Amino acid sequence: MKNACLSLAGTLIFPKNVYASKPNIFAKYSERELLARMIFGEARNCIFDEKIWIGLTPINRINDGKKYTGQDSIKNILLKPKQYDCFDIRRTNRENYKKIIHPEKYEPKAWEESLFVSTIILNDGLNYPNYRQTHYCKKELIGRLLEGKLKVNPEKIELINSLKRFKHQFYREI
Repeated sequence: MKNACLSLAGTLIFPKNVYASKPNIFAKYSERELLARMIFGEARNCIFDEKIWIGLTPINRINDGKKYTGQDSIKNILLKPKQYDCFDIRRTNRENYKKIIHPEKYEPKAWEESLFVSTIILNDGLNYPNYRQTHYCKKELIGRLLEGKLKVNPEKIELINSLKRFKHQFYREI
C-alpha cells in the first residue's frame, strides 16, 4: 500500500515518491507531439507569437549550457517532474491535464495550431527571434517571482522584455 493514492473530495493525493511509482502516460509521444501538447496545455489561449516563445523554452534549456539533470532532449525536459505544469502527474484531476491527453477532442482548432507551432519550432521554419528564455510565469505572478516566493532565486534570473500583449513574463536562469 505504500504507493497507494488517497482521495479527499475528489482530489488525488499521491505519496512522496509519486514520480517513481506512476509512469508518465505522455512518454510514448514524439517530440513534435509532446511539444504541441505542452503548447496546448500552457498557451492555447495565447497569441501566436507567445506560443512560439513558450515553445522555445525547452529548446533553450538544452542550449543554455546549464547542467539540468536528464535534460538532454526535448522529451526529457518536458517530462521532467515539476518543470511544466501541464504534464505534472500530481495534477491529473485538473481539467487541463485531461485536455492534453486528447486535445483534438476538446479544442481541435487550438490543437491544430499547437501542432503547427511545434512543427515550426522543430524545423526552424520561421527562423524566429529567440531571446534564450528558459522559463516563464503568468504576469500576475511576477511580483511573487521577484520576491522569491516561487521556488526561484530572484538573484539568479534575468527578466526578458516580453510584448505587452503577452500573458506571460519570460526569464532565464543566469
